[in-house]
Amino acid sequence: MMLFSKKFGVSLVAFLAMCAVAMQPIMANANKAENSSVSKSVVQEATGEQSNDKTFRAANPSVTTDADINVDMLTQQLSESGTPVIKIGSTTQMLKYLANRKSFYMRNLLPIRISSVDNSKLKYFPNIQSQGELGSCTAWASVYYQMSYAVNKALNRNGKLEENTFSPSWVYNMVNDGENIGTYYSDVLAVLSEVGAVPSNMVAIDTTNDWQNIRDLHATKENFLEASKYKVSEFYNIDIKNRDYDTVITCNDDVDLDTIKKALVLGEVLSATTVSDNWQRQEIEPNKWNKDNDPYVGETIVTRCDGYYSGTHRITIVGFNDDIWVDINQNGCVEKGEKGAFKIANSWGTEFDNNGFIWMSYDALNRVSSVPSSENVNLDSYERELGLVDIIGFKVDVKEEDNDVFLNIDMATDNAGEVAVNILAKDRATGEVIGDYNPVPFIYSTTFQNIGVNAFDGTYNENAQGSFYIDLSNVVKGISKDNLENYDFEISISDSYEDASSLKVNNVKLYIKSTDTYIDTALTEKASLNWRSLLIKHGSVNEASLQDAYEPEAVG
Repeated sequence: MMLFSKKFGVSLVAFLAMCAVAMQPIMANANKAENSSVSKSVVQEATGEQSNDKTFRAANPSVTTDADINVDMLTQQLSESGTPVIKIGSTTQMLKYLANRKSFYMRNLLPIRISSVDNSKLKYFPNIQSQGELGSCTAWASVYYQMSYAVNKALNRNGKLEENTFSPSWVYNMVNDGENIGTYYSDVLAVLSEVGAVPSNMVAIDTTNDWQNIRDLHATKENFLEASKYKVSEFYNIDIKNRDYDTVITCNDDVDLDTIKKALVLGEVLSATTVSDNWQRQEIEPNKWNKDNDPYVGETIVTRCDGYYSGTHRITIVGFNDDIWVDINQNGCVEKGEKGAFKIANSWGTEFDNNGFIWMSYDALNRVSSVPSSENVNLDSYERELGLVDIIGFKVDVKEEDNDVFLNIDMATDNAGEVAVNILAKDRATGEVIGDYNPVPFIYSTTFQNIGVNAFDGTYNENAQGSFYIDLSNVVKGISKDNLENYDFEISISDSYEDASSLKVNNVKLYIKSTDTYIDTALTEKASLNWRSLLIKHGSVNEASLQDAYEPEAVG
């Protein structure tokens, strides 16, 4: 399943059994865990109110547990192997259970420590590539590496094949404001959760600073329907509190690293933010007191991020090794704060660092080093940035049957950045609002950035049509062709500014993917909008009207 170092001769099944015990109780609430010794490493603080559907709007998105990481898969594997799975319902119960040294797991599994994992060695992980001239690192980390790996693992596919990787360009162009700039991971997650990812053999990966290529939305029926098969269904933010405390990590088995390691041991890869301009690199050296270094001698490792904040870079964490040592204070001694590193996949190509990978010492995650200064290096003299923050993992949904009803909008404009779409769904019997949704990639749909001031194909051709297929399961959970008549919809399509650019709405229909059929709305002729809105009601009332600051005007 994965590569790992094993000590004390304990089997993987036995280790997974221990993980099952340790993982289940982490779903306790933050108030309980705050009073426990494990609170820093296992509790993530929610930054936004959770709803019954996916919420990806927080700047630092999170959920309250890492216990969901492949627990179903883990439980199935254990049950198939005949290993019992202990379910414990709270942090208090877990602590009491582990404190009972008569328990089977305490007696037999306490000494186990998985010392290294490298998920980039698995067949699911794609080849290292380069983002080239573009500020698209967030899309590379989350889409090309993390999403490709997660889907390939779910489907047992070979990640080295182009058709089994996902295009960062598909997502990047929806959240870059039409410019070659950096993007926000919360916006990228919004695209992955609501629209989905498209394979690289359908939307070619762009790495050059070509103004049309970085703005082209590739808005076709084929791309949107393919993307709907591959979505992020849930994500989690691992907060090790290194923003709150100067020195969080003090040794290679620090409990504050446990949640990250747990995810990696369970076969996940994670994306994270770093300050790559400030990386201070060293080579891993041989040491007679630490023979575990020998396989990695000569490889590059980041020991700290010096200097003040100077812009960020998004990378992918693929593994860890507790036994790698780097002489941070250059005194020739192996000290506990100098051992351990995360393996990182970068998007700068194979010519950088360790064939495109790089190690980052655990100590680099601290704002203040845990390693004492020496006569050779005064570690207190450096201004440091945090090595890794905003560590994100996610689950993927590859169940195609869940996405069957779409809203198809065909439209054209030379200023896509002015387009707003809103979909309101109501229960037809009661009139209760079921969903109120601003779909990606239009304005008001993401936290920070969306599409640019250009045509949908990246040019300034006002007649270049984009064909959008909006998954209505984002509005009404569980919607299908069989229950569609239970809902009324109000669809608003707007040109949000009064200027020389107009929005031409050529077609608005409902689309059923399973039968490849369309359902007409009340719009029977094209509508042209300039600082106006097209309102379409569909269901028990079917009508279309143009609206502005004055009176509505019937159309179609």
